[in-house]
Formats: sequence, structure tokens, C-alpha cells
Amino acid sequence: MSEDAAYLGLEDIRDRVWSVLARIERHDSEHFEIEANALGAVATTLAERYHLDPLPPGNGWWHLGEYSPELLDRLADRLASVDAAERSRCGFDLAIVWMIERLGRREPADHAAGAIHLLDGRYAGDGRSPHLDAAGLAAIDEETIRPLAARLRKTLLDHPELFGAEGRFGRLFDHLPKACDADGLLRSLQPVGQALTASGILLGGRPLGDVWRLEGVAHDTRLPGLIPFHSRLLELMIDLVEPLLESGRELPDLAAVPVPATRERCNQMFALNIIRPRHAAVARLTHPPGSDIVVELRCLVTALFDRLADRVRAALDTSVDRLPTVRLMHAFEVLAAERAARTSTPATISIGGAVF
Repeated sequence: MSEDAAYLGLEDIRDRVWSVLARIERHDSEHFEIEANALGAVATTLAERYHLDPLPPGNGWWHLGEYSPELLDRLADRLASVDAAERSRCGFDLAIVWMIERLGRREPADHAAGAIHLLDGRYAGDGRSPHLDAAGLAAIDEETIRPLAARLRKTLLDHPELFGAEGRFGRLFDHLPKACDADGLLRSLQPVGQALTASGILLGGRPLGDVWRLEGVAHDTRLPGLIPFHSRLLELMIDLVEPLLESGRELPDLAAVPVPATRERCNQMFALNIIRPRHAAVARLTHPPGSDIVVELRCLVTALFDRLADRVRAALDTSVDRLPTVRLMHAFEVLAAERAARTSTPATISIGGAVF
């Protein structure tokens, strides 16, 4: 099967997660119910809280500027003598550093530490440059990161047409068109996705990355029964916006980007009572990432964020272009943390295996 035939992109994500949402709203799920009143209350709170203030993007660059502005200044000073394209390449490199450190350690990203590691040349083959390349990844000896670094290194070297002969992630910037739409950017990142998150599903011998099976979905379309999430790639795309802007590139349309269905957001939905388990085993057991329970839940996260965003936009009388759904992620995270802090035993779900 060709690469194009095996590709499930942004429209496929939304089409398929919404079909699962419709199925669950017909009470065809054994595992979850949706609390419409809770969703409406969260939308009202977000609209009231951020009515006069722009919603923070909550991406890596925002975190760095908010909590470690001195590192942004240090990065700017370090790159002051290079052209805009090289600054963008370094920004791409920093975005992937954040991702591999977060996934390798299975903990929230430490954006300041990632910036320091890039500036100190930890991920560069020469041990000095603010780059991430294959030679630098080969030298990583931190036990938690080394397996992921090795997979990413192989991916970068296997695709010199995207990452250059040296296997530098930042070289991807040079291979993107000046006007790169969101789906085009996601397609370019697909090889990296297979290194970051692997479901084990193959089509024609080709790994699909963060794509999982769920019976009865898209049965009358191509690649039936498959749900694409690409969660870590979607987060990476959001962190690539600032580096693209650095070189004056036309930015991908963030309105086209669904909210990534990560395990953190699954638990945030529980904390805010928007999703309610229908039986105790959902919260009591550890579930494999390919189970119906986990796949259904991740579908709900992405689809319900779209519905939440529609209600917030209606309350603020604004458009999807001015308030893309992904702009709600940080505000939603803050609200969920506040709610969880007031709850003695907030509901959570334990998911084993693959990282997403």
C-alpha cells in the first residue's frame, strides 16, 4: 500500500472521533456517558474568565516566556548572528527536544530544562551547537530517554530528503513549502510520529504511528475500523508555529488542528465531570492503549473539545479563525487542575503501554 493510501489526516481525525461521539450519545457505549450540563458549565466559566483577556496558547514557547523569560533572551542572544532560516531550524530542534524529554521521562515537559540542554549542545553531534541531530542523539546516555532517542535517530537518518544527511530535525524547515497548510505539515511529520508513538498497526508493512482500531467506525470508507489520533504530532505542530513565524512563513491554519487526545486530557475531562464512566472498572483497572475503553475515551476528548469551543465562541460572539479550538487547551488544563485540587479523590484512568 502506498504512503498516500495509508495516510489518515486531520479531516479523518475529526470525522472519525465525531462518529464515535454520535455513537456514545445514542447510548451505544458500555463504558462512558457524557454530562452535557457539565460541558455547558465549563464553557460558561471559560467564556467569563477569558472574556477580556486573550487565551494563552499554552505551548512550549508560551511556557518558556511566562516562566523562564531569561532563557528566551539567552536563546535570542545565541542566535543573534545567524539568519532567520537558521533561527527557525533551531526552533524546530527545540520543539522536538521538548517532546522527546517529555515522552522519555513520562512527565510534564520541563521547557526550561529542554532549552538549556539545546543551548548547551547536548543534542548536537559537535557538543556545542544549539541543534538536534543524529550524532547528538547517539550520544544520549540518559536511560529514560535513550530508547526514544535511538528510534528518532534512525528515523532522521532514514529520511535524508526531509532531515538532511546529518539527520537534523531542524532541516525539515527547509523542505516545507512557504505556504504550508496544517495537513501538509502533519504529513511531513509522519515519519517522526512512528518513532514517537507506535500502535503496532501496520498497513502494507508500514507502521501507522498513533492510529488504533475500533470496530464499527468508518465502515463504509477507506481504512475502516481505524482511528487516527496523532496526538504528539499535533502538539509538535503547535510548537512549530513560532519557528515558522520567525522566518515570515505563512502559518498553518490552527482552526484545522484538532485538540490532541493525550492521557492528561482524558483525566482533565474526568476532573471536570464532562465524561463519566459507566462502570467502576474504568477507573479501577489499568487499560492497554488499544482497548475499546481507551480508544473511545480519546475520541471523546477530541470531539468534546470541538463542542466546548463552539459554545465558548458563541458566548464570546467570535469566530473559529479568531478562537481555534486548540487555544482552549491551557485554560481547560488550569480549570481542571483547580477542580481536581478541590476534590478528595478525582476520577482518573490508568493507561499502560504506549505513550501518547
